Amino acid sequence: MKIFYTLTGLSLLLTVSLSGCATAKKSACDGIIQFEGKTAFKFNENEDLLLCGDDQADGWKNIPFSQREFMVRSYLKDRSYHHVNVRFDQDQLIVDPGTKSRIKQVIFKGAPAAFYYVGYVGWRGAELKSTSLDEIQGWTSRRLHEIGYPCAKVDLTANADTEVVEVKINSG
Repeated sequence: MKIFYTLTGLSLLLTVSLSGCATAKKSACDGIIQFEGKTAFKFNENEDLLLCGDDQADGWKNIPFSQREFMVRSYLKDRSYHHVNVRFDQDQLIVDPGTKSRIKQVIFKGAPAAFYYVGYVGWRGAELKSTSLDEIQGWTSRRLHEIGYPCAKVDLTANADTEVVEVKINSG
């Protein structure tokens, strides 16, 4: 088993390669995890294995509820659900994903004056997730490069409560 962790933007991306552990695909742990609301969630095979376990592999037969809660929160955060409520009811994990977070504002701090000659609107209405943050960071770096700052440092912070992304620029 190989596990690689990468922290990009807000979310923890977990890529798992399980060799020889594939079994018939379970759907949200066959009733162990219940989602409230109208949104249907589909998990890929690796996500499903980490949430539900694998009856064929001794070490993966029983996944603790705390592990399931952590993983479902991570997977939903990667899908722009940052205000997830989870409760335990007998032998079930009840998940209310809440609503998707969307970027309401992007604030650039420390940018040189020429940076603002071109406005960036690609973020408007975008979901607040790591790929959106990567796009904002990429655009900012390209824009700085275009105006003569090829080695500028760009740091992003995002607040899921206010849905504001702050881009701090050190043009060097």
